[in-house]
Amino acid sequence: GMQEARAKARDAQRIQEFKQIQKAIELYFVDNDKYPAGEPGGKCIKDTNLASDLAPYLSSLGEEPLLAKGRMCYTYFSDAEGSGYKIMCDLEKNHDLEANDGGCYPGSCGTEYRYELFDIQGTFAKAALSSQYWYGVGPGAAGYALKFEGVDDYVDSSASKVVKSGEDNILSSKRYTLEAWVNLSDSQTGFENVNSICQATGFCEAKGVAIAIGGTTPGVYHAGLAPSPDPNDDPSIMVSWWYLVKNDAIQLSLNQWHFLVATYDGRENKDKKVRLYVDGNTTPVAVEGPYDFISDPDSNVFLGSLANWTNLAEPGIQKPDLGNFKGLIDEVRIYNYAIDEDPTKELVKKHFQHDYSNEKPIIGDPGPVAYWPFEEGGGNTTSDTAGGTTAELKPAGDGP
Repeated sequence: GMQEARAKARDAQRIQEFKQIQKAIELYFVDNDKYPAGEPGGKCIKDTNLASDLAPYLSSLGEEPLLAKGRMCYTYFSDAEGSGYKIMCDLEKNHDLEANDGGCYPGSCGTEYRYELFDIQGTFAKAALSSQYWYGVGPGAAGYALKFEGVDDYVDSSASKVVKSGEDNILSSKRYTLEAWVNLSDSQTGFENVNSICQATGFCEAKGVAIAIGGTTPGVYHAGLAPSPDPNDDPSIMVSWWYLVKNDAIQLSLNQWHFLVATYDGRENKDKKVRLYVDGNTTPVAVEGPYDFISDPDSNVFLGSLANWTNLAEPGIQKPDLGNFKGLIDEVRIYNYAIDEDPTKELVKKHFQHDYSNEKPIIGDPGPVAYWPFEEGGGNTTSDTAGGTTAELKPAGDGP
């Protein structure tokens, strides 16, 4: 009951602050014959010039009270000419809102309780929340992350090879480390179990590796070799499969940032086991194997979905859901080495604490071969600041 009362009080605060912001914006229009300039796709109010523009009319803009815990920032939509505006926040509970607002209610648009106020002329009243929207909170220094709706949006590296200095392909090595910060929403669906995609489709050509989130259970997809499932085949015939390594004993809490690291060392004289670390714990919570690894230097990097199935399957083959992610993703790093042995696994704890200093004595070349910090703050592309590859938010016009 106390939690319910606090949530309603925060919603009342949001609505009151939005009414004050709206009044100040309309006063600005009276004096300037236009609204404050902005971006049609929306931007966090704290990252705009709105505070200085509205200073004569409003001493403080306010901000989302649970911003640090991953809720959507107060967002301002406009254009360079200031022809109209929309302001938006995300409520926690359903309220009896005014009939002329643009509130979004469960049943009409998912599980969201968005509260929107528009300019008097309604110029932006029908402008949907841009899917190319950069979430205004994340573990990164500048505070941006990408929000995925869990339907069909994902990020795809546009180049066929992601390289560093033109030579080191991410998946050309027999070892890897994947890092990502994730924040799950309250309705994440489960992922495919071991080989179920192959069994359902008959298409088992596996490539690459992935950190997987199913419900609140973390796991790792790992492309490996196994004997053919056809009993009529020679048992020595090896085919590629997607193995899913998961740990049902681990439950990730919702609406909170978690740090996930997946590692594998497939070199000779190594144990060839997949390991998963959660929230800086240097004892892996999932260990399975040994597996051989299907390295594929031509694989793209996908974020938010296991892969773009259209690029993997042949025509006519059933295309199952590939585990589209719902929530926030930030600070994705990929290394071409494995940090699964002492003392190198201490790096997991350091990175969980955002400590990327003094790595050289531990692992030689500490740099990732790919790193997506998601700090652009707008647009439909994002850059890998390590390998220099630009990734695209997809589908076009409807990505994360």
